[in-house]
Amino acid sequence: MKNRMVVWMAIAASVACGCSHSTKKGDLSLTSVRWSLTELNGKKVQPEDNFYLRFDQKEHRVNGKGDCNLFMGSYTLSGKEGLVFDAMASTRAFCPNQELENEFIEALNGVTGYAIKGDALTLMDDGEAVAVFNGEPETQTE
Repeated sequence: MKNRMVVWMAIAASVACGCSHSTKKGDLSLTSVRWSLTELNGKKVQPEDNFYLRFDQKEHRVNGKGDCNLFMGSYTLSGKEGLVFDAMASTRAFCPNQELENEFIEALNGVTGYAIKGDALTLMDDGEAVAVFNGEPETQTE
């Protein structure tokens, strides 16, 4: 009986710790990382464009920046690599690179999954890569 209790406690601990949504040891977590866009629909994005995403694990919220507008919304994870954004909203300033920002927001609205390998996050629409990001872990301040 005591051994069963230890096994169940170990399972519960591993499930609780697994909520960081990291795919393998050495890969970054989906949350607590600033994800900077490097590629959109197969085209390289310049670092100075400064597009990024952040995922809040506790609130299941996402926020970030396009060319000049901030955006926010919620996200839902399903299965091992399912991801959907919902209730997305953004500021509406006219941007110098408005076409790229529109393409970015459109890509986010079509996301159905993700994959993390090392410090790279790939967002996918029905298995096809639509956006690739480079991650930088954020320090926690509380």
